[in-house]
Amino acid sequence: MFSRGQPRYYAEEQALLPPLGLLCVAAYVLEQTRYSVSVLDMPLLKMDQKGFRAYLLRERPDLVGISCLTNILYDTLETARTVKAVSPSTPVILGGHHTQLYPRETLRQGAVDGIVLGAGEVAFTRLLRAFEATGRIPRLPGVIPKGEGVEEGAFADIQCVEDPDSLPFPARHLTPFRKYYSATSISPPTTVVITSFGCPFRCIFCNTSRVQKMVTRSPMNVVDELAGCVSLGIREFTIQDENFAVNRARVVAIAEEIIRRKLDIVWSFKSRVDLVDREMLRIVRRAGCSSIHFGVESGDHDVLVRIRKDITPDQVRHAFRLAREEGLQITAAFMIGFPEEDRPAVLRTIEFALELDPNYVQFAITIPLPGTELYRLAFEKGLFEKDYWREFAEHPVPHFKPPGWYEIFSQEELEELLDMAYRRFYLRPKYIWRRLKGLHNLSELKRNFRIGTRILLRR
Repeated sequence: MFSRGQPRYYAEEQALLPPLGLLCVAAYVLEQTRYSVSVLDMPLLKMDQKGFRAYLLRERPDLVGISCLTNILYDTLETARTVKAVSPSTPVILGGHHTQLYPRETLRQGAVDGIVLGAGEVAFTRLLRAFEATGRIPRLPGVIPKGEGVEEGAFADIQCVEDPDSLPFPARHLTPFRKYYSATSISPPTTVVITSFGCPFRCIFCNTSRVQKMVTRSPMNVVDELAGCVSLGIREFTIQDENFAVNRARVVAIAEEIIRRKLDIVWSFKSRVDLVDREMLRIVRRAGCSSIHFGVESGDHDVLVRIRKDITPDQVRHAFRLAREEGLQITAAFMIGFPEEDRPAVLRTIEFALELDPNYVQFAITIPLPGTELYRLAFEKGLFEKDYWREFAEHPVPHFKPPGWYEIFSQEELEELLDMAYRRFYLRPKYIWRRLKGLHNLSELKRNFRIGTRILLRR
């Protein structure tokens, strides 16, 4: 995995969360067919390719599906090649966001027999039935086999979740679910819940902005899933929606249903600062919400305008004050190295983070991701000489490091500023003392000590 613009000492310690996409597909296959299904979370099990080879020799699967994101493409294809080394006739199917961005390039990889585009529950299940009947990978809606031409209109094949309430809950029992945690975990095990799909906003750096219409699960369906997790012994939840608070009435209804059922849970969610108000924060807090994640991005007003974040520093201050007064912990995310952002603007962002003083902060170097407006602008400005992402999709290499926005700063200068931001925030005596007073258990103490030591030693 390449760095996503964060120092190793932070990126490697953030979280270990379940592969929700795979678990959703597995649940649908189990519900709709008689097939047996296994889900292998290799990072959780610390399994390398040698261990995976032994697993394949023992289990002998008829077909293997692998989740494929651009940032783990090399590892994904290594895993596919291991399947083919053990059993050349076993089909390997890739799904995930990368296959939507680069369908042609993915199908050209030697160990890949087909791809699934978009939501995989229905498409992958149809693929399995057809494969059992014919012995080959078919061309179906959302499924493209190797050798099939990928037309420009392939995006029409991307499957969307039309009625999420009709889908079964993720098959969490197929992984060692008690081992998952996040950096802000209070009461592990932790799991991930997605209650809505899509994002209506227009940030130029995000590759999920405006990708599809908003589709939401009903409050009753969401809380049914939470209750099912509680029955497994899971009490802590990270809601992974891009913007959970887009529909205020739905957020309130979910909180009220949690309260009505008296679920003893801890949860967190992500939101824009301009979507929260005191009444909403008060009721989610009563329902067990312990923390909220705000994407602030910058402390400079002009930068916020240029990246089309559509918020102001004063709105950020107001949301932080409300959340803090209602007893919520706050995680704030910032990025450095935006278009036309000079050193004074970066320093204003760092100072803004210190002023806001959230419980946790994330700083990252801006990387123009494939499919974003920012990536298009980089070519328009002549910052990139070639299509780095497409080249990587065609010929993945193990240590690929995508370029940032090197308009004003070099990579080394951005990394130096990033390191300074983390050290200035996390190594303050005031912050360290507050963290020590707020620790809940020994495992949280060990995790914080490990992260703090790595920041101090820059490792």
